[in-house]
Amino acid sequence: MKNKRAFTLIELLAVITIIAILMTIITPVLVKLLNENKQKLYEQQTDTLVAAGKRWANDHTQYLSETTPYCISIETLADDGYISGDDLINPVDKKEMTGYVIAAYNSSYSQYVYEFAVNCNISSANQGNLS
Repeated sequence: MKNKRAFTLIELLAVITIIAILMTIITPVLVKLLNENKQKLYEQQTDTLVAAGKRWANDHTQYLSETTPYCISIETLADDGYISGDDLINPVDKKEMTGYVIAAYNSSYSQYVYEFAVNCNISSANQGNLS
């Protein structure tokens, strides 16, 4: 007589239940980690855009003013070769990234400061869409 040992239905259901419980615990943690990583990647990408804006501003100082902030569009940075296509995709929503690098003179530091913004909402800012 052969001694076959098979799993009973109860044992299989217990294993499936344990796996389901583990998945309900692990899934939210993984989703949170993925979202945090996407946000970090977005911040790194905006830092890359700001660095490209600084290089563009160094090459185009004639457009900068100590009294009026200047908005450098992502399109301008791409057209002039300061960023590549990889820098144009938003890692959060996988769509084309839009926005501006704003160059503003800070008299306290006697230098320009740069920041990324989705919109150029500075009422007196010059918008740079030069090619």
